[in-house]
Amino acid sequence: MRFVPIGRSACSSARVIAAVAMVAPAASIQAQTGALAGTVARDSVGHMVGGVEIRVPQLNRAATTNYLGEFGIAGMAPGRYVVTFRAVGFTPMTDTVEIKANAVTEREFVLAQLVVALDTVRTTTAGQRRLPPGLAGMEERRRSGQGGYFVTEGVLRDNDSRQMAGLLSARIPGVTQVFIGSAVYLASGRTVGDGGPVFRKKPAGSPNQCFVTVYIDGVRTWNGPWDGPSDREHGPPPDFGHMGVNEYGGIEYYPGGASLPMQFNATGTGCGTLLLWTRDR
Repeated sequence: MRFVPIGRSACSSARVIAAVAMVAPAASIQAQTGALAGTVARDSVGHMVGGVEIRVPQLNRAATTNYLGEFGIAGMAPGRYVVTFRAVGFTPMTDTVEIKANAVTEREFVLAQLVVALDTVRTTTAGQRRLPPGLAGMEERRRSGQGGYFVTEGVLRDNDSRQMAGLLSARIPGVTQVFIGSAVYLASGRTVGDGGPVFRKKPAGSPNQCFVTVYIDGVRTWNGPWDGPSDREHGPPPDFGHMGVNEYGGIEYYPGGASLPMQFNATGTGCGTLLLWTRDR
């Protein structure tokens, strides 16, 4: 099925493809090269971002989005490439694309705005209390401003009676609830399929969601992909509908590998990574 970016018309998509075709030399066509064309937005609604630098390190090639968030890179040999995105006010992002010969790979990318602190760490009358190692590491990353979204202990304690899935989907941009049966899972705003963040054929009838990788107290408890209840090879993601907010003292979410701390970067984390830190009682 032909991909048309969210919030953009087929005419707009055709304009990007035409621009790529105009800059592709005849020699590239003879060599059966492909091209990458797409748009960059700041949210899933489709508000486009101009001036984004898109770079393909393996080819030492780069492009910049126009005011409509569109870009194109031609003359790419078939294969899989790492693509980086940088723009002022947004968290740097890294993704992968697969280029096919004599074809234009169309993709839409969504950047996350730089972290905004949601709350401060609670203190006691004797001064700021000593945090356990996990929460101390989270607080250090939060203060560094290197990217990611954070929900601190104050916010969690104020929402002790809420369902975890509802709280996180409301406070973290790009995270959505996925209801399958009686369970509630968390996924990023991306989808899984040919040309998506997970390069594999999606079985018919399987969910088209990109379920987030989950760590609890620094230990990876779930990593995708998962094709739904019929997938007997891989277990399902954690059920956040039955997870209590009152068990946790801090939460971090990283939408892409560029901002994700190295110790939590693993194969398959292209759908976002959620770090949960249990509460110090």
